[in-house]
Amino acid sequence: MDQVFMTKEEYEREYRAAIASLEQRGHRVGSPYVSKYGVRSVRVDSFPWTDDAVFEEAWGKEHATAVAAERPTRH
Repeated sequence: MDQVFMTKEEYEREYRAAIASLEQRGHRVGSPYVSKYGVRSVRVDSFPWTDDAVFEEAWGKEHATAVAAERPTRH
């Protein structure tokens, strides 16, 4: 059976929901940015976090691993 991946839109929706979850729990979240190496990060409580870190903190390691396996492209 073929692997089914999330669309870019589905992935971005998950990312925005994870960011909202962090904000609701009192984390200070900045605006996402892409580094010169092409990796998206966002400052959370003054520290740079990758997408994987955002998903793991928002919903746990198991969910973060599942999202990473289905993401359409690397950010």
